[in-house]
Amino acid sequence: MTDLAPEGDDLTMQELERNLGVRGFDTDVTAEEPGLLRCSACDHAAEARDWTVEDLRRGSLTEEAGAGEGVAAAVVCPSCGANGRVLVPGDSPVVAALERSVS
Repeated sequence: MTDLAPEGDDLTMQELERNLGVRGFDTDVTAEEPGLLRCSACDHAAEARDWTVEDLRRGSLTEEAGAGEGVAAAVVCPSCGANGRVLVPGDSPVVAALERSVS
């Protein structure tokens, strides 16, 4: 598992996204309903549970208190092997599948 940031740090989603890119997870992955992730490198879409999740962190949507929470995940495409990043709202149905897939 990669180390996105020390546990307990209150980071924004923008900071987590930047951190993922620096660590080589720079392919954009988008969440599609219901429960699919799509790789921008190869355009492959697969169930979130089929992706390898290297790390997953929750972050604030903005720096304002009470702004809500999102999830940033470092993922590996099951088709082309690209190291990607996906950002989703904290209440997205994709989150549960990603949490179960953390390696």
